[in-house]
Amino acid sequence: METKEGQKSYLITAISEQNNPWFRDSILPADVFRRYVEARGFSAYSVACLNPTSSEMYDRTYGWLGAQFNITGCLAPSDHPPSSHLDAIFQEIVLQNMVNENFVKKPGSNIDTPCDMEHIHNLLFNLPKISRNIQSWFQSASITGTWSWHALRSVEALLNQPLHNQDITSSDRLNHLKSLLICIALTSLDTSDWKKWWKNPQVQHFSFFGEYQIFSQAVLLPALLMGSTSNFQLENSTSDFQLE
Repeated sequence: METKEGQKSYLITAISEQNNPWFRDSILPADVFRRYVEARGFSAYSVACLNPTSSEMYDRTYGWLGAQFNITGCLAPSDHPPSSHLDAIFQEIVLQNMVNENFVKKPGSNIDTPCDMEHIHNLLFNLPKISRNIQSWFQSASITGTWSWHALRSVEALLNQPLHNQDITSSDRLNHLKSLLICIALTSLDTSDWKKWWKNPQVQHFSFFGEYQIFSQAVLLPALLMGSTSNFQLENSTSDFQLE
């Protein structure tokens, strides 16, 4: 699927919760939205990062329901992040002085820079330094985009409090960050025109994820992409899938 000049185009990302029971996930809502977009004649590119449980059930369950994505990939605990995109983003935030210099190497690691996220501890991202940019982006995206009520109110509440430095090498935090980076990497593997989807301000980015990922996906990750000056298209619209 290609973007078309003068026509609405939608990038749709679905991020699975790491410990979700199947069906209580972002996969089906994202696929329903894809069908709606394509039924209206618009261009859409959809990519899903699955957890091991949803990956096992994707073919026999989501496939049976007709769920279709341009490409899917799985984030297992032992997976390494897509190095080209991850390295580029973190090299840029280091150059922009967005991280601390007293990160801790893991035992046996010989690295000299904080760009290898799998081999360090306590790498703190300077979230307060970019807080005004986050506020400005959210104020615009929440008006021009389409946000679920829960995601909107949750991010509003988070941004109404002082933002603090964040350890982006903790296991949960790193897995959340890797999930969207895997979506970027999968797109680049699937099509040589991946930048037309991820770095095109004319494309509307709709993101679907679980309620426990709101801070990482709707605050921290946009902040990292802003701090890296990588020109990735930030999400315009967000829908978090609440588990009850």
